[in-house]
Amino acid sequence: MKLAPDSSRVQGRSVLQCAYQETLDRRLIAVSASAVAGTVIVYAVLGPMGMEDNLGPLQRLAFVGTVCTLCWPLCHAFSATVLYLARARPPIQILAFSVAGVLFMAIPCSAVAYAFYGLFDPVGAARDELPETYLNVAVLLAVCSSLVHYAACQRVKLKRARATNHEPPRATAKQTPTPAQGTEGAEGFFSRLPATVGRDVVYLGVSGHYLTVVTTVGSCLILMRLTDAVAALG
Repeated sequence: MKLAPDSSRVQGRSVLQCAYQETLDRRLIAVSASAVAGTVIVYAVLGPMGMEDNLGPLQRLAFVGTVCTLCWPLCHAFSATVLYLARARPPIQILAFSVAGVLFMAIPCSAVAYAFYGLFDPVGAARDELPETYLNVAVLLAVCSSLVHYAACQRVKLKRARATNHEPPRATAKQTPTPAQGTEGAEGFFSRLPATVGRDVVYLGVSGHYLTVVTTVGSCLILMRLTDAVAALG
């Protein structure tokens, strides 16, 4: 049985598969909001879609800020949903789903931007600028999504590193003794795992006298020999 032919590849895959959880964390939501705020300022200064000719700096800021405020919650939620639905697929497919999600969400966001632009510049909105609007919106969504996904993956890696470096407390007389090594089946192995990490194991690694167990939803350390874990899991 070859448990981990390429541990770095397996760990990289599991990191991307768990990224959707981090996108729902309040810290990542703050990162997402900050990324959108930064792009609002950039777009207000650069003035794409002909805005620099028809709108002043404050008008551009108000226009882009209004559109992003309306679209951002839906875009962030949709991005997390795409990562969740594609979590069990290979990394290249997860990335393809993310790109498709950006292109799809650019459609309603472009409609909102095009409609609001008519309120700020009726003359400019009368021109056929919808393709340019879609392109600019898609670029904005791609930049923000990339930053959020990168931050989510880094947080997953950080949590994994902390879990790996954390040594569980030593057993005391009051604690329930663990079963003898080599006498457990699969249920005995899974009974050692916290319920929060589930049972979909994608990687096992040796960390001193402990095993690092990585699943599709998290990771943990358990006191067990690798040979016993392999025997238990068959």
